[in-house]
Amino acid sequence: MTPSIRRGRRGWWLALGAAGFVAVGAIAPCPVSPAEFRGGGQRRRRIEERSADRTRVRQPLLPALVAHVEDRHQHAKQLLDQASAVAEGDTFTVVGRVYRRYLSPMDCKRTRHETRPVRAVGVATGEVIHISTLEDNAFWEWAIVETLRHSGVRIEELAELSHLSIRQYERPNGEIIVLLVIAPSKTDRERVIPMSTELFHIIAQIVRRHTQGGQPIAMVSRFDAHDKVWSIPLPFLFQRQRGTSRHVITPSTMALMLRRRCAALAEQHPGFRGLAFTPHDFRRIVSATELINSGLPIHIGAALLGHLNIQTTRAATSPSSTTTWSATTSSTFSIGATTDRPPSTATPVAPNGASSRSTSTNAESSWAPAPAPTARRVSTNTPASAARCSTSTRRCWTGSPSSKKTSMPGAHARRPKTGSARSKAST
Repeated sequence: MTPSIRRGRRGWWLALGAAGFVAVGAIAPCPVSPAEFRGGGQRRRRIEERSADRTRVRQPLLPALVAHVEDRHQHAKQLLDQASAVAEGDTFTVVGRVYRRYLSPMDCKRTRHETRPVRAVGVATGEVIHISTLEDNAFWEWAIVETLRHSGVRIEELAELSHLSIRQYERPNGEIIVLLVIAPSKTDRERVIPMSTELFHIIAQIVRRHTQGGQPIAMVSRFDAHDKVWSIPLPFLFQRQRGTSRHVITPSTMALMLRRRCAALAEQHPGFRGLAFTPHDFRRIVSATELINSGLPIHIGAALLGHLNIQTTRAATSPSSTTTWSATTSSTFSIGATTDRPPSTATPVAPNGASSRSTSTNAESSWAPAPAPTARRVSTNTPASAARCSTSTRRCWTGSPSSKKTSMPGAHARRPKTGSARSKAST
């Protein structure tokens, strides 16, 4: 039985007892005892370790995935442009491969009511390629990966982005800052994040795709799988044409697109074999890279990511071994390079009473040993010193182990001689 099921059963049983239906603990004891919840902190640490390990494995592979979807999008766009410029039966060449424009009998029938699709046949292989569908899938895969990578939003928040989510703010100096309003989802709180140049470019490409020919973005409804309700018609950004109607891309379809790209990339890249990216992996990678590599304060990162508890952000920002090593190495070298201590004129006392300068191999070293602690005479005549040497603190001592007990008023501890056995024991 998983911990979530145990918590649910115990909560349900206690709720029945609170309502008066069951005499909890008397007639019918709870079937889930509190002892079964022991070790929750340990289980939570194991979950955080697995999440951090998953992020460390996928973070180095992210550039390869980004380059793959970018190349696929550019290749599909070039195919569509070349095929659209030629007539049926004509040939064209893309990246050294020859294709022939093809129109099936079914496409001729659909032309009366729909836009004519673009198809081509590879001259060398004879494979029929639906270029319109290929370019549409490649564009949305690229848009999903880039938006998740640059914004760090949740998958449900990505599906709920609309044209109304784009806002702008003008500073007093006239500078315009483009903002992206994230609708309430998991935490039921709305947040606003500033868009970077890369994120603004992606959103602009999506808007330009929907408004081709001067038409506005279509108003469609979206079905919420969690609340089981249909939303009001809105100009959602992540929508596409399917047949004769337009639909919002569902979160499950977005996850399926990512799995397909990882499976296709596994044939070329050995690191993707048996591995796939999920939409939430981008959120964890954004947390690690933005909060650690860029030095962003963690409370600012929690606000941008929509975390109510800063510990959630802290758990998501587990640095990789490379990041930790780089930060440690740079800090060590900067300390050694920038530390400029003036030469000390005092001769530190070694534990054996001799001068430490005589035993030092480098007289110009700035990291010379510190002087040994010297016993100090403490008076207990005043109430303040008596309070400091009370039994509640037990941290005030007069220089020798035997003086830890509170002395009589007016008595003073004897100062040990330098080099004696008692002095060696006290140091």
